[in-house]
Amino acid sequence: MASLKEVLKVILADLIPELNKVTINYLTNSGLKPQSNLVKQTEFVETSTGLALMSAYYFQYRSDGRKRGVRKVPITALIDYIKRYGIAPKGGQTITSLAFAIQTAIYKRGIMGLNYFDKIIEATSDITEQVIADEISEELADQIVDLMTITPYGTEVN
Repeated sequence: MASLKEVLKVILADLIPELNKVTINYLTNSGLKPQSNLVKQTEFVETSTGLALMSAYYFQYRSDGRKRGVRKVPITALIDYIKRYGIAPKGGQTITSLAFAIQTAIYKRGIMGLNYFDKIIEATSDITEQVIADEISEELADQIVDLMTITPYGTEVN
């Protein structure tokens, strides 16, 4: 007989790919490009205490948005973004000066959030709850049947 902890480990191993798929769908449906670093770096992982959603440091910023006049976006992140998406500076502008212009615009205007965080947590929590409930009830039923059939009073169940 497997212990509850062992059963949960097996359930989590099967569940994590499904949770990652749901998470990526929410991210891309909210407007993020599939090739973005945020999508590539976001995943559920098993920890010593259960599950954790791991992502880039700006995961929450993209979900909540960025208010104007608050901390500036790091220039290095903007330069990386410009290069990754092939954004061409115009009229004698360098990539660095374009990054500074974008940084200033974000600082002055802010960025509207994509509002995906709560949706991801709700959807993945529902899936996790349902899968774990189903698996544990099956395992419990199997253990009860096993217990009943090995007792001297148990009869074979067909």
